[in-house]
Amino acid sequence: RYFTVEGRRVEEEGQRERKSVMASSLFSSDSVEDWRSSLKKYAIAIEKKEKKNPSTLPALDKWLRCDLRQEVAKRSPRYFTVEELSKLMEWKLKRGKFRPRLAQLIASNSNKDVKSSTTAALKEVDDDVGKALKTLTALKGVGPATASGILMAADESVPFMSDEALAASSKKVEYTPAAFKRLVEVFRQKASQLGDEWTVEMVEKAVWSAAIESKLGGFGEEEEKSGSKRGAKAKKLESESNEIGAKAKRRRK
Repeated sequence: RYFTVEGRRVEEEGQRERKSVMASSLFSSDSVEDWRSSLKKYAIAIEKKEKKNPSTLPALDKWLRCDLRQEVAKRSPRYFTVEELSKLMEWKLKRGKFRPRLAQLIASNSNKDVKSSTTAALKEVDDDVGKALKTLTALKGVGPATASGILMAADESVPFMSDEALAASSKKVEYTPAAFKRLVEVFRQKASQLGDEWTVEMVEKAVWSAAIESKLGGFGEEEEKSGSKRGAKAKKLESESNEIGAKAKRRRK
């Protein structure tokens, strides 16, 4: 319990702190086994997050990291459509806090504005992730978290800016371009520390999985076994998608 005039705010902060305990412990760990174990549980975590329809969020996650990434990589220059942005927002709201007004705002953007802003941001992201983030927030309904999701959907070397990722890596949850630049830096450093096979995306998924597991009080043994199998399949699909993206990136250079 929390007794304060700002009870609701403090309670939310308390919940955020509890669910990030395991994630922050993981982030300070250099054990590849710890990280690999948490990453394998991502398939379970993402099913558990969507209680009403457990299959919806995993399907959206696969679409975002594989199908959408491949589609965007094929375009020259790269860009997103308003329909893709709306579906990405659906993923964000199901994976995080549900704010239906944001979906309405996203849908109110014109295709022209979405294409223009996303094209500009994806040209900027390699040189200045903070600037790319700011460019995207000019769109209606796009704040720093959604903007990071757009960049992540196009590039696995950019992490999604979530409460879990911020709390685990910096102990401070703030959604600003400066905070995003720090998040990108520390997640890239962690991926480098863990070895060549690790990407920023894998680091972010492991951290988020650890936070959800902590919040739910752990996963069952049978769930972990089935989750490992689904996670291996998802990893293979993402690797293929990322290779397509890497080839497209080399062509742009």
